Amino acid sequence: MSLGSKKRRPFTELFYDRDFEHPLSPKNRFGLALEMMRLAPSSTNSQPWRAVVADDTVHFYYKPLSKSSVLDCGIGICHFHETEKYQSHNGKFFKATCPPVSHESWKYLYSYKSNS
Repeated sequence: MSLGSKKRRPFTELFYDRDFEHPLSPKNRFGLALEMMRLAPSSTNSQPWRAVVADDTVHFYYKPLSKSSVLDCGIGICHFHETEKYQSHNGKFFKATCPPVSHESWKYLYSYKSNS
């Protein structure tokens, strides 16, 4: 039985470079950690997470698709963070005062700034 885990959205539909108009290259400094986020489990395989990379900072957003969307994002962000740690990259999560403006119904969650 398959839950649709092979029907993941492509990297370039989830992660963006500086704004929500330019897809992020998987070869970006955060590429592996974001790929692990992309592969993280989510309810009904909804992949509600989105991220914008600006220099050494990743801004995380979610698309409210169900009551589990924020929880799903937490799981995805955990995969991102564990991959950062595995690669010996240090960083901190914080609430940005002026994150990049999202479009549609995407909601800002947190940002991550790399120290390495």
